Amino acid sequence: MGRFGKFETAQVASLASAPVAAPTGVRSEAISALANLGYAQSDAARAVASAAKDAGDDDVSTLIKAALKELAR
Repeated sequence: MGRFGKFETAQVASLASAPVAAPTGVRSEAISALANLGYAQSDAARAVASAAKDAGDDDVSTLIKAALKELAR
């Protein structure tokens, strides 16, 4: 037995291999699009959040356009 004991080690090992679901939705699509254009993930997320306040988050293309305007400021 290691430092954490047999049970804890097995529990931690199973968490490491568990898949993590990717976020979905209009905002995450917009962030992904901006990241693919070369913007940093944090900058893209900030711009999308700010743009969603003004433009709403119903349509991904509208949100991306508004976020690009935020990034241009």
